[in-house]
Amino acid sequence: MDDVRIAPAGDGIHAAEERAQDRLLEAAEAALRLLDRIDQHAPEGLAFGGEGKVRKQLREAIKRSRLEADALAWADAESASEAEALDDLRDSLGHMPTDRERAAFLGGFREARAAHSR
Repeated sequence: MDDVRIAPAGDGIHAAEERAQDRLLEAAEAALRLLDRIDQHAPEGLAFGGEGKVRKQLREAIKRSRLEADALAWADAESASEAEALDDLRDSLGHMPTDRERAAFLGGFREARAAHSR
């Protein structure tokens, strides 16, 4: 019988979707870098046609994906300071925090803010 891995509660499907989105974003960025490297090393005037259109589509898709990911990830932030703190968390982790990481961080952030305001 095959081993069945069960995702942690609360992170399962959403985390898998985020990982799939991350992989697509990474692939789009890699494709854009590849097109740039091809241009750097291709003989003058060599073009297949359509590279500019594909580059534009990739850049727009990457930009939209990043904006949508940030908007969804920070939708549970109650203030600009919480969203900024989440940005700092993302930077320190080197990746978008999972739902569980984000919830734990926001809980601690709110508790610290409440304790400070007393």
